[in-house]
Amino acid sequence: MCPEDGKIRPDPSDGRNKVPLGFPSFVADITLGKLAKWLRLAGLDTVLEPGIPDALKLAAHIRQGRIGLTRSFKVAERLVGSSRLLKNVMSAGQARQNPNKKRSLLVINEHFEQDFIAVRPSVLQQPAGVILVRHDQVAGQLRQVMEEVGLGPDQLLPFSRCCLCNALLGKVDRDLVKGLVPDYVWQTAENFKQCRGCRHIYWPGSHLEKARRRLEDWLG
Repeated sequence: MCPEDGKIRPDPSDGRNKVPLGFPSFVADITLGKLAKWLRLAGLDTVLEPGIPDALKLAAHIRQGRIGLTRSFKVAERLVGSSRLLKNVMSAGQARQNPNKKRSLLVINEHFEQDFIAVRPSVLQQPAGVILVRHDQVAGQLRQVMEEVGLGPDQLLPFSRCCLCNALLGKVDRDLVKGLVPDYVWQTAENFKQCRGCRHIYWPGSHLEKARRRLEDWLG
């Protein structure tokens, strides 16, 4: 589905798409719908919470260890219970160089409001929290999130998740998709994958190549 070029690792050829232990998972509110799509395309488990941005809805996912993503200052403020923690936001790299300053990965611990207590630490050894996304464009948003959680492009499994519903993709026999994809596609494409959730079918093509190039351009 994505050719090997040494820059972004494609998903495993056996189609099982095993997600390495330690990968973060996310929940984004509706203010970051495009970012959620591109995180999924990058292979990262990302739930999109529909409707008006709501701290309570995000908190339910954060309790399960997901990292919340929002552009709403009010939502992030309610989650951490203190607007003081949202000032002077900075990148993870800057935070490591200036450990006494605040960063935009807002750790939810003693500042978590009473209704939201009991957030477990994530497998990245970072407490679950919320990232207040600063950028207007999805490229900058994606770079910020990757930096905040400490992931590099060589650690990703792009095109291993459905960009529509977030479920993992698996290989599907070519004969089984006959009649489910356009005739020209079935005649010319050799490999197909199907979403284990919504059953959407994916195949190699110019759309995936464009997406791969964008990920490489954005993440370096």
